Parts: sequence; structure tokens; C-alpha cells
Amino acid sequence: MRPLHLPSWAELISRGRVKIHASKMYPEMLERLGCDEKDQYWLSMALECAKLEVRHALVGTDALPGLNGALVLIVSDTDKSSGLWVLANYPKGKLESLQSGASYAAEVKAAFKRINPGAL
Repeated sequence: MRPLHLPSWAELISRGRVKIHASKMYPEMLERLGCDEKDQYWLSMALECAKLEVRHALVGTDALPGLNGALVLIVSDTDKSSGLWVLANYPKGKLESLQSGASYAAEVKAAFKRINPGAL
């Protein structure tokens, strides 16, 4: 087994359960993605890339859930009262023009590969 190295915005709660701190994750991921403006597309892209990054960090460690277990990712938003990371508070952006979930998934995968070369 290899040692667990989660991003600074992620916290292992127990085996297979990880808390993502939104107030730390979104700014870092948006910067790494090269996003200049916040909209639903970029916030969603940041969250999906964060999920992939956590999953990638867990592979080969004791923190991975057991054979029949599911990985639980909990996004904790301490800024919830301000609405800072609530998707509905932002314009849809590119999400409006996407034709299918498959094209969005392909964009997420490409973005993740760009910010984590060699990860997938």
C-alpha cells in the first residue's frame, strides 16, 4: 500500500469517506483550470475535477473503501450562508450550450488530464 496524499482541501473522515472543503477547493481548482469568470459550468467543472483528484489520491491506499463499499464524498460549504458557492447564484455559462452529458464528461476528463498530467 502506498501512503495517502490528499489535496489540502480534502480530509479523510474514515475509510471510503472524504470531506471536501468548498471554500478551499473552488478557488484552487478554478485557478488551476485557468478560469477567469465564475459560472455554473466552471464551478461544476471544478467540483468534478476535485472528485477525480480525490479518487486518484485514494487508489492503492488503505483509505479506499472495501470491495462492496462505496466512496462517499461530502462537500462542506462553510460559506453556505453567503451563497458564495451555490450554483444557482451564477449564470449557466457554457452549460446552456452543451448538447449531452457525454460531451460534458469528455470535457471534464480533458480538463482533469490538463491539470493532472499522467493521472488518467
